[in-house]
Amino acid sequence: MDIATRKYRFIEKFINSINDDRIELFESLLATQSEENDIVAFSVSGEPVTKAQYIQQIKEAEKDIEEGRFKTVSDLEKEVKNW
Repeated sequence: MDIATRKYRFIEKFINSINDDRIELFESLLATQSEENDIVAFSVSGEPVTKAQYIQQIKEAEKDIEEGRFKTVSDLEKEVKNW
């Protein structure tokens, strides 16, 4: 079944079974949905990362770089030789 048909059937069911409780439930569901809550990546351990979390991680990384808290490729190559 294609997405257009699924949408149409959903709308039909929603209209035919509408009541205050269902409208409130649907409205609350839509309210929780935002781009900030969209999963845009996964951590190395497989945990989902939302757009808001990803942006925060980037800001933290940029701050670390500005404050000199980073390692260059050369630093890592030297470190690996000592393993």
